Amino acid sequence: LGRIRFGRMPVDWGAGILLNAGEAFNDEYGDTSDRIELVTKLGPVYLEGAYDLIDEGLLGESDDFHIANLALAWRTENMGIGYLNRYRFQPNQDFATYTGDIWAKADFGSLSAEVEVAFEIGGGDLDTGVNDIEISAWGGMVDLSASFGQFSAGMEMGLASGDDNPNDNKLTTFQFDRDHGVGLLLFERPMPVLEATVMNESTGGRTLEAVRTGNAVSNAQYLRPWVTYTVQKNLSVTAHL
Repeated sequence: LGRIRFGRMPVDWGAGILLNAGEAFNDEYGDTSDRIELVTKLGPVYLEGAYDLIDEGLLGESDDFHIANLALAWRTENMGIGYLNRYRFQPNQDFATYTGDIWAKADFGSLSAEVEVAFEIGGGDLDTGVNDIEISAWGGMVDLSASFGQFSAGMEMGLASGDDNPNDNKLTTFQFDRDHGVGLLLFERPMPVLEATVMNESTGGRTLEAVRTGNAVSNAQYLRPWVTYTVQKNLSVTAHL
């Protein structure tokens, strides 16, 4: 009839611009959640319902952040399309947001295409004392590729909305997931953050020398073409233009 899972688990969806489990070899973060989840299917149609606790606040206070999820997808071996609904709220505050995300992918032999578009709307009062917040943001990406013998080429395009005035109560900046890597240098911080930290009893002797804060696609648009030449099996050369 389906599968029920509960506990702390990785969370992933679509091409990974909104939710990314960070399972690639060069990923550094990964999204996890304390979740109870039910997944069922009828043929190629999948239905998923889940409830997340994503931020634990003060003990004994109703200031935790919760998310209710409902996703519907149709998937075959070569094609797929799905829509994800996420409703995020904080019980002790008049604050809630709705996020919608549509994803589609198709493989036609030597040709493939993947698209994901997400938006977020909502607002309310924050427990930091900032009130009457309005949120309206969106972002998306398209990834196209083709193979011709030993050569293959592709192009990824993306866009994330920004904010003309980040100091007002209208938030319109959309941020991709940090593990949606566009390139080694583009929207990445490949070197660790070096920060002088005094080692004392409260820090347990730990420093931030190896911490990578990471960047994400935000308030930007990008175009990343690439070409690959396969020299032989398990050996290829790729150039990002």
